Amino acid sequence: MNIFSGVLIIFLGLFFLGILKIPFLDLERKLNFDKLQNLSFFPLLIGMAFAFGWSPCIGPILGSVLAIAINDSVNGTLLLTIYSIGLGIPFLIVGLMMGKLIILSKNLAKFSRHFQILTGLILLITGILILNGTIQSLGFQLNSILPSLEMLLI
Repeated sequence: MNIFSGVLIIFLGLFFLGILKIPFLDLERKLNFDKLQNLSFFPLLIGMAFAFGWSPCIGPILGSVLAIAINDSVNGTLLLTIYSIGLGIPFLIVGLMMGKLIILSKNLAKFSRHFQILTGLILLITGILILNGTIQSLGFQLNSILPSLEMLLI
């Protein structure tokens, strides 16, 4: 599995660097939000889109919080309240600032090739480390240097 994963990540790194051409990965669809951003319901639409995209990522956390809520209603209610606030506030901020974020993304677009090259190099290095099996030993060495990081993962 390490060989397959390493080779796949190396191919993606070469793609990001522009060395390897994979046509179906170059397909792009863009939506024009310029006409919509001044409408009053635009933040709601963007918030709904983000919520739809994040739902698979938050499922395990929400499931854990709901499992606690079933057994302990007081702590469960507190956790659900904090979870809802923590999930909702970023959506509200992004939705309300979408006009400014669109302008920021247009300004950052001129650096997109630099981001692609950096991403490609990171993928290439990661793929090579996975392919030759040194990524695990690198993790162990990092853990011995910074043992407090292990506690963050528990």
